[in-house]
Formats: sequence, C-alpha cells, structure tokens
Amino acid sequence: MDSLLHSAAGALGQWVHSLNPSLMEDTPPFEEVTGSDICFLGPNGENDESLVVFCRDFTMRSLVGSWYLSPTRHALEMLMLSPIFVLVIWKVLPSLMKLEGSRPATKTDHPLGIPTLAACCMAAHLVYKTLGKKLLFLCVPCNVQWQLTVLICFGNWSRPVQGVLYQLLISYCGYTLPALATPDVSDCLFPFEPFFFWFNHIALLVIPVAYLATGRVSLLSPSPTCSILWFNFQWWLVTCAGFGLFYFLPVSLVSIVSGYNLNYMLSPPPGQDLIVGDSYRLMSIGCCGLLIFLTRGFIVVGELLTKPSKQAEKKAD
Repeated sequence: MDSLLHSAAGALGQWVHSLNPSLMEDTPPFEEVTGSDICFLGPNGENDESLVVFCRDFTMRSLVGSWYLSPTRHALEMLMLSPIFVLVIWKVLPSLMKLEGSRPATKTDHPLGIPTLAACCMAAHLVYKTLGKKLLFLCVPCNVQWQLTVLICFGNWSRPVQGVLYQLLISYCGYTLPALATPDVSDCLFPFEPFFFWFNHIALLVIPVAYLATGRVSLLSPSPTCSILWFNFQWWLVTCAGFGLFYFLPVSLVSIVSGYNLNYMLSPPPGQDLIVGDSYRLMSIGCCGLLIFLTRGFIVVGELLTKPSKQAEKKAD
C-alpha cells in the first residue's frame, strides 16, 4: 500500500512539476544579493541568461514562489489531505445546514451602511489588483472575506445557505488580526493604497461585530438538542476543512502555475523561523485551525455574557 501511494505521488509529482518548470528550487532573496539574482528559470527550466527572469526586472519579487516543497510533497499533501477535507464537509455540513434553517426568523436586512461598504471596498480591491496585475491575490483570506460579505449582502439565498455564509464570515474574521499585527504594505504602490490596506482590514473586523450586535447572526445553537459546544465544534471542523480544501488544492495549483506565493502556499512567511521545513504548511493549517477555534470561542463567550437570562426575560414580559 505504501509503495503504491509513493508511486502515485511520484507520478503526480512529475505532473505537478510540469505545471511550472520555471520555479526555482530555493526561494529567491527579497533583496538583491548578486546583482543578477534569478526569480524564474526559463519556460522549461533553462538557466540560459536569455531565458531566465532576473529579480531586478521583476517588480513583485517578494511574492515569487519556488519549489521550497518538492513537487512530490505537494502531490502527497493533495492526495492525502483533500479527501479528508471533502469527507468532513460531506458528513458534517448537511446537519448544520438543517440547524441553520431551523433558526427563528430574524432581520432579513443588513446593518446600516454594510452593503455600501462591501460594494465600495470590493470595487477598490478590483481596481487596485487590476492596476497592479495582482488579481490572483483576491484568493488570500482577507480578500475572500470581502467576497463572502458581498455574497451575503447581494445574494438571494435560502435561510440554510445564508446561515452557512454567516458562519464562514464569523469564523474567518480572525484572519484579519495577523494582517494588522504584521502589516506588509510593500506592494501597495498606488495612491491611497496603503491607507486602504488599513481601512479595509479594520472594516473586516467591524462588519461581523455589526451582524452579531444587531442579532442577525449567532454562534449559539438554535436547537435545545444540540449543545453549544457540539454545535461550534462541528462548525469548527467544517470551516477548517473548507479553508484547508480551498488552499491545499485550487489555490496551491494556481500558485504553482502562476509562480506567485499565494497565501504562502509555496514557501513560508518571511522573517520567522518557527513555521519552516517540509511540514510548514501542516503547521500553518494547525495555526489557522487554532485561530478559528479562538475566534469562535471568544464570540460564543461574548454572546453568552450579553444574552439576557430567562429570568430577566420573564421580568421584562
């Protein structure tokens, strides 16, 4: 069985490498070292100076990917992890959709100004990404958050689907914090783009709070037969699986084909020595899972602390 798996991974690894033979084996340095640092080899992996792309001629060298992980490693992770993620979603999501569909009818509109904010920020993202030739970076977590917000604000969804979108939006909002804690505006080259970086990330924290504060969204279980703990554990599994499936499969393939290190799927984040090595992506998904867990846990505690007690509700009646 092991030999069969390795054979399949080897064959798939060759196919993965063929998607972009121009990637370097090592990640190019972010700052020029030799004066002739290479960011990409020739189309078929050639070292010929007339075919390679020198970093000095490439404006986005900090975004360049590489074969930091071998093609076989990429193939193994796709083969082993993707089916697990699909299985989790397939088994758990339907029951959660039923629970979301059973929630009492709440406000069907949106908090004041949120649809306009979502439309304007998404439009600004499209303009800046188009001007900077970085449309592929719309698939990084914070930009995906804006796409979720636009879907919520302007889609005509059934109650179960709307509930799923809300749960995803809340679960992933914690990804904004690392971006604010370690901001990278080195590729923000256009007028007001650095300001927009800060504005749109802060807005991504405000929007979920607005939905929660106005009672349009809740992380508490809608059914007395499903405990809050079990409800949120299931949503934690689904959101982690969805995140992993999206980034380990389509985004990884797009990163390889494009040569861009989208969401650090081709090499680890720079400036740190903790999440490195062949298992860095597994460590990263573990950190992302922990962040989702902490985000949901913090919000659940906040909801429980601010929820009126039954005695208080009776007195109010």
